[in-house]
Amino acid sequence: MDFSLNAAQQALQARTRAFIAEHIMPMERDPRQTAHGPTEALRTELVAKARAAGLLTPHASKEAGGLGLSHADKAIVFEEAGYSPLGPVALNIHAPDEGNIHLMEIVATPAQKKRWLQPLIDGHTRSCFCMTEPSPGAGADPSMLQTVALQDGDDYLINTCFTGGHAVVRFDNLRVPATDVLGKVGEGFRYAQLRLAPARLTHCMRWLGAARRAHDVAADYARQRRAFGRSLVEHEGVGFMLADNEMELHIARLTVWHCAWVLDQGEKGRHESSQAKVICSEALWRIVDRSVQVLGGSGVTDETIVARIFRDMRAFRIYDGPSEVHRWSMANRIARG
Repeated sequence: MDFSLNAAQQALQARTRAFIAEHIMPMERDPRQTAHGPTEALRTELVAKARAAGLLTPHASKEAGGLGLSHADKAIVFEEAGYSPLGPVALNIHAPDEGNIHLMEIVATPAQKKRWLQPLIDGHTRSCFCMTEPSPGAGADPSMLQTVALQDGDDYLINTCFTGGHAVVRFDNLRVPATDVLGKVGEGFRYAQLRLAPARLTHCMRWLGAARRAHDVAADYARQRRAFGRSLVEHEGVGFMLADNEMELHIARLTVWHCAWVLDQGEKGRHESSQAKVICSEALWRIVDRSVQVLGGSGVTDETIVARIFRDMRAFRIYDGPSEVHRWSMANRIARG
């Protein structure tokens, strides 16, 4: 069992880490970085930096302009990118684009790839993934899906309503040509599973980097800030919190690496990705929460990046399956023996 990184992985890790530190982190206070993410102008600028550095959309195939990373390679690069909230945007590895690129590379036709996939890989367009519907529609339970696609000649008419974090989107007899259907009709649920397991893991990779950033900020502060005659880190209560952070970062990373290895073996990784999603989302949340506590008042203000990470990470325990749904799913597998 070898946990070491090969020479190519070490070089890619160092290259990504240097790029994030030198070109992306200095832009975190750019006023175009809003509560909902960067404006399109800032996104375009960030993407241009990654393109110039040869790091844009590294998970895409080499034929399409990416680096053709394995899942294990992605675990390394995505963690480094996640160290800055703008990192995944710059490298074009953020959700949902990363997962949609993965899916389209598998099932899209050559014509669909040329029209829809390549501009996404090149960083010129964005994408979305619509699944969550208002009650009584689908959420964590996709079997409750109310969306209807009726064939009308050579087209399909789609009727549905999607509730997301930015707006409510209604499809009223939206006409979609049959040539734009991904894969075979009736196979949508199976295709979604091809996307969801790897996408759960890439969320873990990115948030692992963010949690490491929060811990580093808190540890640096604890070494410098003094109270009651000594630095904060020398107080057992603070030092133990930081020690717990390091242990949980290690556990989360090993969980990610193992699941990545499983996927690289060609397995579906449903059980492993569920485990990773729960372990990482809960452990990383605890790490960031402790970091806020160590920082005190500055941990809940824009004085450091930690408040932003704290605010953004909470939803990680909900999307791509709440922890409770993954536990329920794993329990069902255990019950079946």
